Amino acid sequence: LGLLLIAGPTLLSSTFTIWNVTCLLAQGLDFGIRRAPPRLLPYLTVNSWAIFTSFNVIALVYPSHYVELARRLDTGMPLFHFLNTLGHFVPGIICAWWFEQLDAGDRADACAWTDVAPVAYTPLAYHLLWALRIAGGLVLDHVYLKRPRFQWYISWATGTATHLVVGRLVARSCAEGISLTAAAGW
Repeated sequence: LGLLLIAGPTLLSSTFTIWNVTCLLAQGLDFGIRRAPPRLLPYLTVNSWAIFTSFNVIALVYPSHYVELARRLDTGMPLFHFLNTLGHFVPGIICAWWFEQLDAGDRADACAWTDVAPVAYTPLAYHLLWALRIAGGLVLDHVYLKRPRFQWYISWATGTATHLVVGRLVARSCAEGISLTAAAGW
């Protein structure tokens, strides 16, 4: 994880999805090998859902989004949808499931950093800093595909809303020592 933090996502790829999945894998390995508290898990939970919504909302406003990305990746649509599910949906499910499985003590350990780096805002700040580092702003044409600016702004607005809503949910879970489902009122 230290190498990734120093080298950044450009070592692997410039996409925020790759960066998020890499951190999730590193967190899982760190937990599995050393039994270290999954302190990135609250942040990865928020990021994973923001990535999912911000990526997929573009298909609602620009229906050929998936087809163009599949063409760029040189894949058929079934493989593209599989990769989209694997990269954008599965991490959120894994994070939510993992977070939900933590008992009160493990949840407190996982949430230890949230007092210093508030989970309701830190993942959004990190996502924005990534965009500034990789693309110099919010328009990610050279990272993904060229799109009209309004599509990027819709994507960022959706991602921001997701960061804030899921971030507050995770923050409540951490602050009150309750599960995500209890924090959501389910």
